[in-house]
Amino acid sequence: MSDMNKPVISVKNLKVNIKMDEGLLTPVRGVDFEIRPGETLGLVGESGCGKSLTSKAILAINEKKCTSEGEILFRDENGEVVDILALERLSRKKRFRLKKVSDSANGPAIKRKQAIRALRGIRGKQISMIFQEPMVAFSPMYTIGNQINEATLLHITKNKEKAKQISLEMMRLVGIANAEKRFDQYPHEFSGGMLQRALISMALVCRPRLLIADEPTTALDVTIQAQILELMKELQKELHTAILFITHDLGTVAKMCDRVAVMYLGKIVETGTASEIYKNPIHPYTKGLMGSVHRIGSLKADRLFSIEGTVPLALNLKPGCGFYDRCQERIEGVCDRIDPENMLVGGSHCVACHLCKKEGKDNG
Repeated sequence: MSDMNKPVISVKNLKVNIKMDEGLLTPVRGVDFEIRPGETLGLVGESGCGKSLTSKAILAINEKKCTSEGEILFRDENGEVVDILALERLSRKKRFRLKKVSDSANGPAIKRKQAIRALRGIRGKQISMIFQEPMVAFSPMYTIGNQINEATLLHITKNKEKAKQISLEMMRLVGIANAEKRFDQYPHEFSGGMLQRALISMALVCRPRLLIADEPTTALDVTIQAQILELMKELQKELHTAILFITHDLGTVAKMCDRVAVMYLGKIVETGTASEIYKNPIHPYTKGLMGSVHRIGSLKADRLFSIEGTVPLALNLKPGCGFYDRCQERIEGVCDRIDPENMLVGGSHCVACHLCKKEGKDNG
């Protein structure tokens, strides 16, 4: 298999735990997915499902109170596979603790420094992220050019003039008119759409292998949203970047994504190609999300479907399906006691729901 067909990122049984006074909070509970070069995976779900914590775990930028388990295998620009979580764990260990498990006084400190250096070589250069709010992502104290140039100087070249030219080229590529003038302006001098373009240029200036887009169009109006999405697709074709697209907008997912992973309460409950998910949603939660989307041609009097309740707090969770309390198709005595297994229902379409097993028996 050529490197072009091998996954850029493979997330295996990812868990994120947070110890609290009230107990153990588990916002991410065993997530699995992979993304190949030039492919876009849409990660969808309500707020509080664990999407952002999953993306931050890939960059190893979750807060120190978060402890991660599992594997995040990243294929770097040299074709070598590195476990980001292993690097993160090593980089967080304290120097004096490492000395206790080594014969060499200097060995552990060197290993820790190597892990920190490896993570810094991945963040921003090979994996980058577009955050939700561009006004928050940019510092108001520095010019746009200064902040884009920071990544260029750190990862590409130390030559300031050359770095500026690379940054200007990317600003032009994302459609920022009069880039030379804009380079020296501050964030408050940009409109929302133009600021989002600047944020994309900052994320793509090092031409990363993986781009994480965390709800990149949430704060924009519909017209600007369409422009930004089209821009991202064009840049993906040119740079052959793998994209993890995080959103709760199913209309955006249909336009942008090759495959879809539906996430609820820290677990992926349904995966498949965009066509499989949209034509045949199986999990009750996926059906609920689809039913809440306004469709062209529907009557004004038609009410949109809404899922009752909210995503529960992932604190001291008991065995059973996380969607049990909100599900209208739940099976008493089963859904509230046993965790559903992930089942292949056709093609690449997988669902974690007891209803699949029940339907299979009924059909049999």
